[in-house]
Amino acid sequence: MGLKIHKSYPIDQCALFKLHSKRKLSTILGTSLPKLLRLIEQGDENYHQFEITPTGRKPRTVQHPKDQLQRVHTRLFNLLRRVTPPAYLHSGVKGRSYVTNAKSHIGEHSVRKLDIKSFYPSTKFHHIHQFFRDTLLCSPDVANILTRLTTVNDHVPTGSCISQALAFYAHLEMFNKMYAASSEVSINMTVYVDDVTFSGKNLSDSFIFIIKKIIHQRGLAYHKERSYHYNEPKLITGVIINKNEIKVPNKLQQAIHKESKELQQLTSEQLRSLTGKCNAAAQIEPKFLSSARRVRKRAIESIE
Repeated sequence: MGLKIHKSYPIDQCALFKLHSKRKLSTILGTSLPKLLRLIEQGDENYHQFEITPTGRKPRTVQHPKDQLQRVHTRLFNLLRRVTPPAYLHSGVKGRSYVTNAKSHIGEHSVRKLDIKSFYPSTKFHHIHQFFRDTLLCSPDVANILTRLTTVNDHVPTGSCISQALAFYAHLEMFNKMYAASSEVSINMTVYVDDVTFSGKNLSDSFIFIIKKIIHQRGLAYHKERSYHYNEPKLITGVIINKNEIKVPNKLQQAIHKESKELQQLTSEQLRSLTGKCNAAAQIEPKFLSSARRVRKRAIESIE
């Protein structure tokens, strides 16, 4: 028996659209209404909260939902991921990735990019409530329940399966305004999580000013702004664009080369890390597939 394939649908065909019944909401989420209300009462206690420090970066707090709330988030995520995504969105979309995001800007033209600052923590309770109430047209009581189930410390959780999709749809109107402004002047725009990239012959400071104004009007901020001239290599979501080619960044290539030379001495955790790096590089340049296979073989040998 084959796997069930879920087709995408317009947002107004989502099961949550124009939902006005709390009882029906509990049925859709596969959890009784009393249990949903109990989850709401427990509030932030529904999350494991801890701090991580990625290599070379500042510490950040992660909020990961506990099992019962995780099941609710998973159900909501499955509903949102079936909504037909806009053409400019490359994160969290089947068949699209950080590589397709970068490939969208191949060509001999200028590129401007910026990130939405602290995207998840900046996506607040009122943003989420507005999405459920005004975009999905849920009744006020249903919108309130959904918002309280999907926020922690007054914002989108940073470690839930629903975080990425919910943060995007909470600001859908903002991203659509940016896309409309881009289309008016024949500028290509893509979004990958909090990374927004623009390319085209008509890029100008006045256009970027319009984009920044749209972001500020939403109550958000931007950072990591970067410009690339048409004739220079461009780093876009971890991929180097050089004219009409995509390349693995030198930093990643050097890390793979260095760690591969020490393959026999690497721990199982280091082997997993190197495997991830090789797989990421292979998505950009297939020649790294052989490196990935060699590392996986070594990882299996280390277990045996």
